[in-house]
Amino acid sequence: MMADKMEEEKEGTRRPPFVVPEGWQKNMSAADVPKSVLDDIVMNFLVVEGFHEAAVAFSKEAGVQMPEDTCHLKERDSIRAGMQEGRVSESISLVNDLDTAVFDEEPDLLFAARQQELLELIRAGRLDEALSFAQLHLAPRALECPELLKEVEKAMSLLAFDTASAESSPVGHLLSSDHRLETASKINHAILRSQAQESRSTLSELLQMLQWSQEQLKEEGVPFPEMSASGEWVAVSADSEKAKKD
Repeated sequence: MMADKMEEEKEGTRRPPFVVPEGWQKNMSAADVPKSVLDDIVMNFLVVEGFHEAAVAFSKEAGVQMPEDTCHLKERDSIRAGMQEGRVSESISLVNDLDTAVFDEEPDLLFAARQQELLELIRAGRLDEALSFAQLHLAPRALECPELLKEVEKAMSLLAFDTASAESSPVGHLLSSDHRLETASKINHAILRSQAQESRSTLSELLQMLQWSQEQLKEEGVPFPEMSASGEWVAVSADSEKAKKD
């Protein structure tokens, strides 16, 4: 301990003090962020991500005015809900009814939606239909792009498992609710882009900024409590990060 301190003084450097998570949280809690700012961030998230009913309810409860231009919020909500509930074909039709340019401008997005439709057939155990669907709607595009072909192969590998064990297979994540949500989110953001609207919420940008800042602190060897993906504070020491790099 003494040797380390002498070595630091000899080199003319001093390690930054370690900030315990409790103290960090206390400082964070002391930050004066107006409620109106937080309300705007929440409302922005709900509108951008396509949660119509939640946005209306939050507007009434928090007394926050809905934005004048919500960019087809009701329609986007219906499309998102359909995707998350496995009604993919219905959602694709709703997208085309809203703006045919969405899939025309982003053919890989239509492929992702069709792949999700394939996954729903596999989930329901309609395997013969799944094979025919893949040949008709996915194979032509997949043969043009090796990366897309890999995605089809992953999905089709689910056919090697029975319905009960497919979700626990190495590619079982394709049948998860998270995968449905991911596909729905891609479609929602594409609709916003097609309408020349911001496709990323303020909250998403803040989280990206937080992640970037944490990576910068790690690279500089500064010890700090890192916020995990679950929102919990995790103590990170400079020594542990240095050990990882070494």
